[in-house]
Amino acid sequence: MMKHIRYYIMALLALPLMASCGDDDYSAPTPAGNPVMSYTAPAAAVWMGDEVEVKVNCKDEGGVALSTLKANLLFSGQSVDETTIRTKEAGEYTVKLKVPYAQNVPDGKVDIQLTLQNVSTKSNTETLSFDIKRPHFNNLQFVSADGVKYDMTEKSDFVYQAVLPSSKKTFKGYFATKDGKFVFGSSTGKDISLGETGNFNFTSENMSDVVVTFDAKNYTAGPTDVLPVTMLDFADSDAGKTWVGDIKQGATCNLTINGNNLPDDWYYDSDWFQKEEDGSYTFKAITGRYTILADFTHKSFRIWTMNGSEPMSLNGDGTGALWIIGNEGVNKPTWDAVNHGWWTGVDSDVCLTPIKDKVYQVTLTVGKQLRATDVNFKFFGQADWGIEFKGKDHSHLISTDSEVFGIGDGNGHDNGNVYLKDGVELKDGETYVLTVDLTAGVDKAVLKVEKK
Repeated sequence: MMKHIRYYIMALLALPLMASCGDDDYSAPTPAGNPVMSYTAPAAAVWMGDEVEVKVNCKDEGGVALSTLKANLLFSGQSVDETTIRTKEAGEYTVKLKVPYAQNVPDGKVDIQLTLQNVSTKSNTETLSFDIKRPHFNNLQFVSADGVKYDMTEKSDFVYQAVLPSSKKTFKGYFATKDGKFVFGSSTGKDISLGETGNFNFTSENMSDVVVTFDAKNYTAGPTDVLPVTMLDFADSDAGKTWVGDIKQGATCNLTINGNNLPDDWYYDSDWFQKEEDGSYTFKAITGRYTILADFTHKSFRIWTMNGSEPMSLNGDGTGALWIIGNEGVNKPTWDAVNHGWWTGVDSDVCLTPIKDKVYQVTLTVGKQLRATDVNFKFFGQADWGIEFKGKDHSHLISTDSEVFGIGDGNGHDNGNVYLKDGVELKDGETYVLTVDLTAGVDKAVLKVEKK
């Protein structure tokens, strides 16, 4: 009890002290003294990317102690670098500021704003000007995506070039001085920035002796030719796996993974592409809009025709798209890789290649895209239930004279389903080209089968 009383008395005694402290108003220091500076601006022009040094002699003529020296480097009135130096006593101080290597900035004058302040907050601000220049590199290199370095020479003011013995119409790389002081690359593949080591995308109509150029003033590079080819580059990312766009029939396409040629173990689907000796691919489908989805798990592509932003369906006149939906024994790249029995959707169904107007093709190799036993699939007008082709009694009819495959009419085989005829045995490795011809109308579709 005595302890509690003692604490109470101490609290009462402290109240007047707290009140007296609260009654005192804070008063800011009165500016006094006279901070003065003397300095000499750089006599020679300073290179962009280098450091500028200015020696500043500081004192206060009123005898007031100094506080800080602040320096701002200004490009057209905008601060691009700054520093603050504690000035405990009068004397000479060295200001160091980085002159940025900036895009599109011409040679000219820039300013350093100096502010000297004493402990009373009295300050003095002065501005000095000096010249800056863009350096001419004699050690700039082009660094290709595979790490090969090519020396560049300056052909005109700030425009550098190197000749590459390239065998690719598309390639990637960035630019850097040998000492690593200046690096120009891209984080997007399209725009070049100082300090980036990501690769810039180049495209060239030439397959050899490609001239690579870089303008170190405006950060443009080349070649970026508009090629008569379709560039199909894929990456293992959500955005990088899918390509959607217009392709012309017969167009030369570059199928690449992360900018590199398509590996040999990727299935590119010969219904859609024909591989050429130079490593390019010729697009075999009719001119139109398509989606190409890279499946990095199975190292293959799923391709389908588009109508705007949606998968294409079959039109009443036989144009559009034709799809296979079937049991788990038919699919691409292999039937066991995409083992979806009678599932619907672009991830499960096979879009036939429209090789010409109203004619569709699919190539199936037994043991790969087609299981040797239990053949059972049907042609549909969309990647879903809806329009389907049947063998009889329907608006969309299909027939075949194939000795290998038949079309069910409901008597022993489901109406419209493709089946393996009695007595026929498929062997792994056999390849069949199935062509559906709708030129006579959707009620007179013909399935033609050719063994390759």
